Amino acid sequence: MKREDYLRHPTRPLELSKVKTVADLVEAFGGTSFQSRNLHRAMQIWGRALAEEDCIVFLGLSGAMVPAGMRKVVVDLMRSRCIDVLVSTGANLYHDLYEGRGGSHFLGHELVDDVELAKYDIDRVYDTYADDLVFHQLDITIGELAAGLEARPWSTREFLREAGRTFKLKDSIVGTGYEEDVPIFCSTFHDSGWGIGWTRTYK
Repeated sequence: MKREDYLRHPTRPLELSKVKTVADLVEAFGGTSFQSRNLHRAMQIWGRALAEEDCIVFLGLSGAMVPAGMRKVVVDLMRSRCIDVLVSTGANLYHDLYEGRGGSHFLGHELVDDVELAKYDIDRVYDTYADDLVFHQLDITIGELAAGLEARPWSTREFLREAGRTFKLKDSIVGTGYEEDVPIFCSTFHDSGWGIGWTRTYK
């Protein structure tokens, strides 16, 4: 490489006056740096993947995305076939079940007395609250589902598909996975409410 090779591509400052759509914004990110340019690169790769018929698109879902309000975004991606396979943490899928069966997450604050929250059976995910009493019932519900299944090894994909088929879920990731035939895999099934419910059946 020569010196001029390193200094070949100047950045292009973002001009919001020229941005009319989200697509415009992401395209403009291509001339910027750091994570905005990475987002532009990711969208280019995803666009190429969607254009290829034999390309299988996996989405890895981690972090507290469902408690943060992103459940329907994932559902929309599944329904529009923008992803073919989902790999998620157990926690996200558990919170999805919680919301899909009518539970709500509540706006809260990270600087709160957790001892007081525990006294009122309230769980906290950073600055978001959830009803722990509903979680307890979910564990029982998952256990009842597991108890009714054939006594054999089940993959997480199989079990989550059965949950999507059995439970009446509204705008749910697990329910949509069943409806749209999008496989869902969970590598951390054991450290979420799914695993707790399963353990209640197979002690």
